[in-house]
Amino acid sequence: MEFQAKWIRTSEETGGVCPVFRKGWKTEKEVERATLYLTALGVYEAHLNGKRVGNYVLAPGWTAYDKRLQYQEYDITDLVVEENELIVTLGKGWFRSPMPGWQDTPDKLQRMGRPGGILGEVHIVYMDGSEEVIVTDQSWTWGESRVRFSETDENGKLSLAGIMNYLQDCSVFHSEDVGNGTDMLKKRDRVWLLNSWQIIIKERPRCCEYIEIGTQAYQFKGTLGKRNFCIQRQDGTQCVVANSNWVLVQKSQMRPVRITEEDSSPYELGTPLDMPYADRKIAAPKEGIVMEPITVRTEHLDSNHHVNNTQYVLMASRYLPSDFSLHQVRAEYRYQALLGDTMIPVVTKEEDGQIIVQLKKDEQTAYAVVAFQ
Repeated sequence: MEFQAKWIRTSEETGGVCPVFRKGWKTEKEVERATLYLTALGVYEAHLNGKRVGNYVLAPGWTAYDKRLQYQEYDITDLVVEENELIVTLGKGWFRSPMPGWQDTPDKLQRMGRPGGILGEVHIVYMDGSEEVIVTDQSWTWGESRVRFSETDENGKLSLAGIMNYLQDCSVFHSEDVGNGTDMLKKRDRVWLLNSWQIIIKERPRCCEYIEIGTQAYQFKGTLGKRNFCIQRQDGTQCVVANSNWVLVQKSQMRPVRITEEDSSPYELGTPLDMPYADRKIAAPKEGIVMEPITVRTEHLDSNHHVNNTQYVLMASRYLPSDFSLHQVRAEYRYQALLGDTMIPVVTKEEDGQIIVQLKKDEQTAYAVVAFQ
């Protein structure tokens, strides 16, 4: 395919923040077929009218950038409406990151200095036989990460799921950027599993607000790694701060392993975020109200084939009163729940107003314990 489009890039360096490119258009005739062709110098994720385009992760994938670049083709016919907005979020990916084994070579600075960008076209065929091509060019706008409509709750504010997904994605992008992402860990039979969350919600940003999401590792000790997160507005106002604990696991045996220099050296340790820190372990109440069991379904799973950390919290949040004002979420993950497993929710309201939900495996064991306050 010969692209008519032009590469578009940000007009300034965005640091560790993923820029968001957007283009709106109208379709005033009935659409027969619509196709999106898209690639990037970096990794991208596209949304059309608030819905994810395709299910490709870390597109366009690794390649020899000086010689060739892969692109993806998506059928977006069912996503096109009269008023359209295409949003593409761009991460550094392999293109701008120090690759494994290259961290201490001059190539690192060269790679980090490369300008990322996207190249894409929307081809629309109308029922009357006419065609239209929408290309990436200077008519597109860009900004830093923006709260999408699909990430908001009934009040138009960033939802709990949206918050947790931002944090989780930020940690994935960070590891990819330093050359210690999922593919590299897989080769070494390693995986980082989340042990606990502490998320403090100061103020939820509203739909379409521009936000910045940042993360840093600040300690490695034994089998445990510690990582902070912050979601803030462009003026620096903090909306969400978080602390997390991660366990390094030998994937084939699913047992913790000690963190070595090879595991930790890609990360530059920062200073712990200024926030009140809670213990990573949550004391499970002895009594509570037993709710209807929950069976693990495929939509609860992530690429490690177990229930994703966000899903446990969302399951537990079902039991919050409709007028509950949420300021902090703590979660302790104890056992992995797999497809077909049954969780028994046990809900306890503490005297201080805190609500603790145990997602139990049996009378003695919990998959996860989640505390809301």
